[in-house]
Amino acid sequence: MKSAALRSYRKYRRETGTTFSTSRKKNRILSIIMISIVSLLLSIISGPALVFAQSSGIYWTDYASKPTLSGTTYTITSAAQLAWVAKQVNAGIDFAGYTIEISDRLSSIDLSAHYWKPIGYTTFGAGVDRSFSGTFDGNTIPISHLKIGDSGNPESNHYYVGLFGYAKKAEIKNTCITNAAV
Repeated sequence: MKSAALRSYRKYRRETGTTFSTSRKKNRILSIIMISIVSLLLSIISGPALVFAQSSGIYWTDYASKPTLSGTTYTITSAAQLAWVAKQVNAGIDFAGYTIEISDRLSSIDLSAHYWKPIGYTTFGAGVDRSFSGTFDGNTIPISHLKIGDSGNPESNHYYVGLFGYAKKAEIKNTCITNAAV
């Protein structure tokens, strides 16, 4: 027994002369299948990569974001922006002639979410000098829960660790570190 909807549809097709050719139906079905396959492949390829990229970083430098620059002063308003300074110095930018200041509108900067890579480093005998050479003004805003390394690699063999690892011809002032694990 045929349903009323199916009978009505067939009657409509007969009266209007609307027909779908077999090849048109096949093309439509193939298009839907192809779109589904491409969507599935894209989600398989990019899905895990996106999740991995978001969850793989154990260091703050993996989440670095550039702070606002006004004249020669970078104003830090988050831990990720402070990590940007570390990332830049460790890549060879010394910030000579620039001031890095923590915004006085903050109550604190909490570094507990990730491990910290110190701002600047040097290698003895290898000739690598990544020093901070600018002015850092912490505005007496507490920087809390700084931790170096990770549980599997505490990096206890480093000589220069802390918020700053290596600074040369720099001014570091009004900086307050609390609850650090170095």
